[in-house]
Amino acid sequence: MFDNIFASGKPALINNILSSKAALKLINSRLSRYGELLSLRYEKECFHADFRLLGSSETVNVAMKKLAFTEECRAVKLGGFSSNAPWCQNLLEDFVEGREFEITEEARTFVKPLAKLF
Repeated sequence: MFDNIFASGKPALINNILSSKAALKLINSRLSRYGELLSLRYEKECFHADFRLLGSSETVNVAMKKLAFTEECRAVKLGGFSSNAPWCQNLLEDFVEGREFEITEEARTFVKPLAKLF
């Protein structure tokens, strides 16, 4: 069901989109109740995110290998997760893996250019 997104070979452009202030601000606005996204990057055919949860000094690392957008970027499916925190990996596998999530209109502004790369 997932498209292979790694054939494009455009990691620098992908990282420019992912690390934009608008993208980080939007993601952190959704996470602020739980913590903060410290970094988001694409390397070695994988998306990587580093988080710090409220009340914790530990950095949680998450990697994701699968990403598929619906037509017109209205929804996304995520998968292929790994994490340095077993509880986080279990949560992602139980509640995120392979499920379709709506992309808000606000998020489409930076998701559409990313989706075009795949």
